Amino acid sequence: MIPPTAGLVVLAALFACVSVDAHPKPVGSAVLHGRRSAGQLEAYQTIIDGIPVFNYAFVQAELAGLAFKYAEAPDPVLGWGGALEENTLVTRSNAKVSLTDYKNDAAYFGNFSIGTPGQSLSVVFDTGSSDLWVPGTGSNCQQQTFVESRSSTFVNSTAVFSITYNTGAVSGTIANETVAIAGLVVPRQGFGDVTKCSSQFVNATTGGIMGLGFPYLSRSGAVPFLQNLIAQGSLDQNLFGFYLSRRTVAGSTLTIGAVDTTHFTGAIQYTPVTNQSFWMVAAGPVVVNGTAVGTGLPASIDSNRLIYVPKSQAAAIYAAIPGAALSSAYSTSTSAVYTFPCAYTGKVALTFAGITGTLPINSRDFNLGTVSATQCIGGIFGASYTSNGSAIAIVAYFLKGWYSVYSVDGGAGGKPQVGFAASA
Repeated sequence: MIPPTAGLVVLAALFACVSVDAHPKPVGSAVLHGRRSAGQLEAYQTIIDGIPVFNYAFVQAELAGLAFKYAEAPDPVLGWGGALEENTLVTRSNAKVSLTDYKNDAAYFGNFSIGTPGQSLSVVFDTGSSDLWVPGTGSNCQQQTFVESRSSTFVNSTAVFSITYNTGAVSGTIANETVAIAGLVVPRQGFGDVTKCSSQFVNATTGGIMGLGFPYLSRSGAVPFLQNLIAQGSLDQNLFGFYLSRRTVAGSTLTIGAVDTTHFTGAIQYTPVTNQSFWMVAAGPVVVNGTAVGTGLPASIDSNRLIYVPKSQAAAIYAAIPGAALSSAYSTSTSAVYTFPCAYTGKVALTFAGITGTLPINSRDFNLGTVSATQCIGGIFGASYTSNGSAIAIVAYFLKGWYSVYSVDGGAGGKPQVGFAASA
């Protein structure tokens, strides 16, 4: 089990709307001056009189969802295992998927193919879950739909599929189908053929979610698409990487089987995965203007969220920023929200085991919007969450400044690792 004294930092930085609960078993220094157009608005901001203002409702929704998600942290898992479908060995390759930035970095989604002949749907690619699901025929979801009757390779079952996210829930049956991403094919991929969506998903833009986490998080029990590709010998390298652009700017990509050298500068530095459920690594202290603050914590590289740390750590971080103060207007008994001078130009950075130096949080991500003429909301929040006795902290929007690599077997002894390099 995770030691009761350890905090849990969640680097939530890919897809703000798509995190799954963590316990799948039976029952994973641009200063904000001037104005931005609505098209430049972040998910956590709203425009008032032409000025981006902090939107606390966005944070409130995250706080509620994250309390649910990390209510029980999974036990440490040493290896992914699981029964692979009997698939055919294919030529090793890699693929690049163009991603669409939805609602100013709230989520990133791309296309995949399902069925024979293939039907193209878009899904959110989520490192914080491990299931693939799409709405099927007759679903109450009003987004894109997979038409089972048009495929010659669809195999359904009576096994129930159900998954609850912090943003809603879906249910249906577990089925098998041919699934492909840019030429990478798994002939009998298990997935959720969804017939019912909660209201939060009814009008979703995409056609579902593809989890890229470890099999431990799979609610369906199916081996995830990525691990099936690896077991088939389909990939040049057993990894994937994300480059995320900002504010609907084109160019975000998911690369499977290779790293995209056009989207980062310098060398990729890696940190070992410490728990194969989420992509969990060991984070060191936060560094504020060159001074280490707080202690190291486990960190799960998860979906696109803001930054949350234990309340005591948040207090220490802002104590190192001149002019910062706890906001009585936004803080509650379970959460601490801080303001800081909008003109502040200092650096706040993360550290990780095995990585030399610090990884700064882009100041555009640390500054979440104005609350007065001179004060802005800081992008690190204090949250009184515990998980199996461990404090939960959540860090986010970090990966827009860093190209990230998720390697299943590239670490010491063939173990998983996560890598970072400055985005270009």
